[in-house]
Amino acid sequence: MSQTKVISIIRPAPECTLDNKVPEETTSQLNITETIYNMSNTNVEILTQIVKELSVSICKPIHEFLDNILEKFMFPKSTMKLTSNDINILGNARILEIIYLNSLIDKNVLNNYIYPIKEDKSNLIDLINVLQRIHEILIMFLNELNQSINHNDFIKEFLIHELLNFETIFKSFKKFDSIMIKLFESFQLTVKHINIEFSVNQCLLTEIQTFIKENKSMYNQLIINSNGFVEYCKINEIPRTSSLSVKANIINDHRFNLFINKRKDELQLTARRIF
Repeated sequence: MSQTKVISIIRPAPECTLDNKVPEETTSQLNITETIYNMSNTNVEILTQIVKELSVSICKPIHEFLDNILEKFMFPKSTMKLTSNDINILGNARILEIIYLNSLIDKNVLNNYIYPIKEDKSNLIDLINVLQRIHEILIMFLNELNQSINHNDFIKEFLIHELLNFETIFKSFKKFDSIMIKLFESFQLTVKHINIEFSVNQCLLTEIQTFIKENKSMYNQLIINSNGFVEYCKINEIPRTSSLSVKANIINDHRFNLFINKRKDELQLTARRIF
């Protein structure tokens, strides 16, 4: 058996404000590796698929959010005049962090949906570590932006418009944390009974379904607020005052998705890589 690891699941503080530094995150540690190694392959496979569904659910809106803010950083339409300091900030570390995060999500979550069970059962640990890394970088990213708000008008304006999205994402990570803890607490009960197949109780199942539904709602809202959606509605003469149901139908329309994908390709949002 490999050496036991301790996986830290990060819980950010619930509030992030323009007036204060982003609060330091607190951590809850779960010694999960030993639990996983003592599970049957069947139970590890069940847990892996559940965690994968949760990961895709939270990473899909994060990916869209990152595309949106990358566009704002690469093609700013701010009412504030950009200074050389603005350009320096936007042209270096912040943009690279966004690109790196999107690549991390693409490679390890969205484009790697099938997870065959490895002999050492480590792919589940790898997936949890990826989610933790994504979360850590987002916290660091927001902290770095907050440090610039008092002497950078562009960043201040950006955060005024995007702070609510950061808060929504961090709240979703906190719910992900809560579900993960409950899942592993439940799975630990099966360790003593290796022949018993794990099942999610109704209370936890409802929590998972709510989590997925909320993340889908977050994704739809990010799409509706995006420049691409506004452009599509303008081209097709769709009133901006249309109901949410009409907007939801647009999001699910293959013609809209073709338009958005082509637009992202033309802006080179999805093709950008660090190396």
